[in-house]
Amino acid sequence: QPGLIERDRQLVQKKVDDALRDSESRLQSLVTSISDLVFAVDLEGCFLFYHAPVPPSADTPIVSMKEFVGYRVRDTMPTAVAEVLEQSIEQVTQTLRTHPLDYSIEVDGELRYFSARVSPMITEKMKLMGVTVVARDITETVEAQQRRQRVLELDQLSRAITGTFFQADSADVVIKDALRQIGEFMGVTRILVFQPRENDSIVDCT
Repeated sequence: QPGLIERDRQLVQKKVDDALRDSESRLQSLVTSISDLVFAVDLEGCFLFYHAPVPPSADTPIVSMKEFVGYRVRDTMPTAVAEVLEQSIEQVTQTLRTHPLDYSIEVDGELRYFSARVSPMITEKMKLMGVTVVARDITETVEAQQRRQRVLELDQLSRAITGTFFQADSADVVIKDALRQIGEFMGVTRILVFQPRENDSIVDCT
């Protein structure tokens, strides 16, 4: 009964196709709900999939998957980011292990920091076909750490200057040393000090 066999085969194939589409829909829905950046890259460095979280600002356009899929990493990302990503991809393909990756990139004129995990993407037949990358925006965390570090350095500077005032015998020496330390802290090489002359309207620049 060739006709019945063919009909049964078509029914089975239809069920398989429906199941695959349903699975893909659920996966797409799951990825869409993730607030992290998720994308997949093949062994040639081309995007297979790209999901960007909805930007917090309504003024920032939503990135479409079509802007990346099919294009090479080097053609869509800044050179510095593309290079570290390609190096990480090479490590993953060689070790078949997940590797961490931290990078920064300018978005809408603002430097954003990301922490990512790059994992091997393997087919059911145990064939490596590329990598998946899940990147989280950690800008707020990094900036908070930078502020804490800056406050700590400022406190250390204040203590050092205070100690100099108590230890030195000459006020001029104290002032010069304090200005040197402040200059190093602020990243400047020259500080101008204006001193008014006694009983005169003229000031000297030192």
